[in-house]
Amino acid sequence: MRKVGKRIGKYTYIHKSALLELSSVEYFFLMKAYEYLDDYKDFDYQIAKFSMDEGRVTFIQSQDWDTAREPIVGDRILVDENNQVKFSLSNNKQIYHHKWMFVKDDYDGFDVEESKKWSEKWQNHPYVLRMLEEDKSFKSRIGYKDFWDDVVIMVERFKYITTKKLDNVNGIEGDYTQYSISKGTLLAPIYYETCVIQFCTEYGIEIELSRTNPKPNDPCNYDKYFTLPDGVQYLE
Repeated sequence: MRKVGKRIGKYTYIHKSALLELSSVEYFFLMKAYEYLDDYKDFDYQIAKFSMDEGRVTFIQSQDWDTAREPIVGDRILVDENNQVKFSLSNNKQIYHHKWMFVKDDYDGFDVEESKKWSEKWQNHPYVLRMLEEDKSFKSRIGYKDFWDDVVIMVERFKYITTKKLDNVNGIEGDYTQYSISKGTLLAPIYYETCVIQFCTEYGIEIELSRTNPKPNDPCNYDKYFTLPDGVQYLE
């Protein structure tokens, strides 16, 4: 049987439904910290984050815990090593991954097995694996909802990733990427990946995507930049 709780560095994260899975020392450490919440007895937390080494416990709300694949990190109350209590409002920007690790296998608030399968899917997706290798900030950035929402689009729509740089295609200066798609080949400047996504989404084309560093605010000018595969027409 797996040990319940997600561990990151010196800290353990666990859902309140699984507190009795902790060791007796850990459990009483949390309960002792909870005693200091006299002014917050109505605070309905879902997650406890603690480190016995640091002597700190944080009680955290996550209102969409049972409904979201990656729940939002909500308001929180910290009890520090000096038993000082600090309340912090959520910015609704950070999220939890692998929520199945926080609960027991028989937790009935969400489908634990489906949560495990989702973790397996996105962690092993070629896009995620490549970005973890190429971008040192990627691992921390996926903890933020806005960035993660873009990652989910990549994971759910695109099965494979490949790259092939080309130069001076159709008289347009600069490096190009050749995108291998279900209806042939699509050529575009390497920074126009967002346009490629938009184009293939509009046509329902499966794509093996390459890079992920589009220039901001660049227009999606299909006529100028894209060489279309056979059988694909521009939108009117």
